[in-house]
Amino acid sequence: MTAEQMLHKSIQVDIDLADLIGELSPTDAIDEREKQTRLRQLLTERYRGAATDFQIVFSGPQVRLTWNIPSAGVEADTENRAALVHLKRKEYRQAIERWQTALSIYSIDPDMHYNLGLTYLELRESQKGIEQLLETVRICPVYKRAYLVLGSVYSKLRQFEQAESYLKACLQLDRNNINALINLGAVMSIIRRYEDAVRCFEKAISQSPKEARAYFGLGKIYTAQGDSDNANRCFNAVVKLDPDGKLGHLARQSIQTETTESNTTSAGSDFIAGITDTQELYRIGYQSFIHGDLQAARVAYKKYLAIDGKDAEVWSTLSSCELRLGLLNEAMQSIKRAIALSPNQGSLYKQLSMIHDIRENPQEAAAAAQKAIDLGKSDSMTFFLLGRNLAAQGKSQEGLKYLQESIRQNPNNLNARYHFAELLIALGQADAGKQNLEEILWNKIDSPLKEKARQALEKLSKD
Repeated sequence: MTAEQMLHKSIQVDIDLADLIGELSPTDAIDEREKQTRLRQLLTERYRGAATDFQIVFSGPQVRLTWNIPSAGVEADTENRAALVHLKRKEYRQAIERWQTALSIYSIDPDMHYNLGLTYLELRESQKGIEQLLETVRICPVYKRAYLVLGSVYSKLRQFEQAESYLKACLQLDRNNINALINLGAVMSIIRRYEDAVRCFEKAISQSPKEARAYFGLGKIYTAQGDSDNANRCFNAVVKLDPDGKLGHLARQSIQTETTESNTTSAGSDFIAGITDTQELYRIGYQSFIHGDLQAARVAYKKYLAIDGKDAEVWSTLSSCELRLGLLNEAMQSIKRAIALSPNQGSLYKQLSMIHDIRENPQEAAAAAQKAIDLGKSDSMTFFLLGRNLAAQGKSQEGLKYLQESIRQNPNNLNARYHFAELLIALGQADAGKQNLEEILWNKIDSPLKEKARQALEKLSKD
């Protein structure tokens, strides 16, 4: 059997040389042969990974990389195929077991690591998913889909430095990847690097002129910069491209009119009282809400609901306004109205749990959080609410389990980590509690919890 016959899995990518030249060490003079030699060294070090055969072919303005490994063999391939069948049936745990068996037989197949990572993410086991995706790109550094997913996951976890790094790695292998451009634009927008964000969104539009997500991202940036003309231009484009979809709905709410901008906050309740058009009231409420004028937003939403009281989304947003205004009783009544209209929406029960949590009603807060999880709202914050309020009822072990899950899903949830540490210490696990307090101090996020963690550590050292 020849080497070519043994090479079973092959992945190819084309990279623009212009994206690489700037990475070479600057010299006074470098000829083409030397440049190519250095590029080969750079590309081999960066992209060979676990390849048993790695080919580099220069062709005009591009270089083609071909990554190869031998066949996984019959036994591992059988397990892999069985895992894919389980995955198709959404039998995620069975799929995971099959891939783990396959990888114990043949550990350098990037597709199996990638699919295993996606399956963990489907189960909301973020850290395990990340570990498998990182293993994918360690073995096969040209596996661009893994970089894209890593960037997206880190963005959701609000670890924006890592998100930026992996999305840029994806774009170096696939410079016109629309999803990577939009996700990177969103990250740049969140961290207020608006010029970089605009470049990403505009490049996405140049590649896909009907990409509503890119126009919506641009609209949000122009809104943040106070450029209502350009913001409206982008939001109107979204409405045309996605008239009946979620983005179109959000864009329609975001369009600023001269009346809305000039009169909403200045005229306040008197101005809003004279409006009877529900769309205009909706728009004023939304604009006031995102600009922080919660009182005006509340007035507009209440007027809207007096005309059309069957909109669960508006009742939910009204509840958020009232909660931030400190109107806890009103917030509670509004979210209950929302739940009555949409009883199967997990996010509404999460919101109800937050209100009960603030009011220090642990039994009700835990019950609402559990209902949210049962309905599919199983995010870090919901697990935190459940864990903290179970612990407040004296159910320490149950609370510990859910707080740990909250941290596993989002290691940057410092609130969950702090309460997890407190509970560990209360249960006599001081070393584990201390470790979590120290992780709060090491975290890059600026939070008042850092001072509380520091004080708790000082108390531990004295005891």
